[in-house]
Amino acid sequence: MLFFVYGADTYRSRKKLAHIVADLEKKAGGALAVTRIDGAEAAAGRADASPIKAVGRTASLFSEKELYVIERISEADASDWQYVKARLAEWNDDKRLAVVFWEGAADRTAKPYITAIAAATPKKQCQEFKMFTPALAERWIAAEAAARGLMLSAHEIGMLAERFGGDTWALAHEMEKIAHGWSVTREAARGDMIWHFADSFLQNRLRAFRPLYAILAAGEEPIAIVGALASSLRALAQVWHGLRHNDVARSTARLHPFVVKKHAGIAGRLDRAAIAAYFADLARADRELKTGGLPPPLPLERLVFQKSAPR
Repeated sequence: MLFFVYGADTYRSRKKLAHIVADLEKKAGGALAVTRIDGAEAAAGRADASPIKAVGRTASLFSEKELYVIERISEADASDWQYVKARLAEWNDDKRLAVVFWEGAADRTAKPYITAIAAATPKKQCQEFKMFTPALAERWIAAEAAARGLMLSAHEIGMLAERFGGDTWALAHEMEKIAHGWSVTREAARGDMIWHFADSFLQNRLRAFRPLYAILAAGEEPIAIVGALASSLRALAQVWHGLRHNDVARSTARLHPFVVKKHAGIAGRLDRAAIAAYFADLARADRELKTGGLPPPLPLERLVFQKSAPR
């Protein structure tokens, strides 16, 4: 039997992988030998001694059935892939052998592997986990919160979706914090201060001075402020790219509509040189904070007071 889970949303695909393994173990009643193999780790060893080439060749003395979990086959040695590719149909028909493949995002390198495995795996046992759109993220947050016994208002769900988008790893981490007494509303107020500074910075650096010191007075770490600026700048760059190429919907698919609308006006006034200057200035401030080139918060002050990026 073959199973295949893959996609950019590795949090949900990992949960599905764990569910498949647990279900197969339950059905086997303990008579299941489980072997986990990482393609990248196998590639680091000797090709002739790769554990991938042992799949389906050695029966367990203590278990009637075998389960192999093979992760990141796209990063395995070429000879390992040829071994796997030649046996996909055979493994799918074998009732005593189960092989579960896990792969991350379908980038250019992984796509040929994903295509071949998906074609050999029964459709009901093959699932792709794409990144959520903002609307789907809100639905997932509501369902996940309910499953965890958390009472979240529609406003709180919206705040989480706006802040983290479709990043389910981050959302799951936030829910763990909520379960231990963390307040979405209180954190949102803190976040509003940071995002107000980021918005002010991108619109007019000098106007960002007061918001910057309000955040610092509230005890925010300078490195966290730089991180927030980087996040806003990445979003701005995505909107700018979409406007320049007349493809805003695709370029900003992972951004909340409010964020897109907010940055559209700023992006329309910037050229490529201005975007590049923002990134260069921010990278320098980040480097100075991390290496101690300037004591904090001086790198942030210089970032605000230096000559504005070209328009």
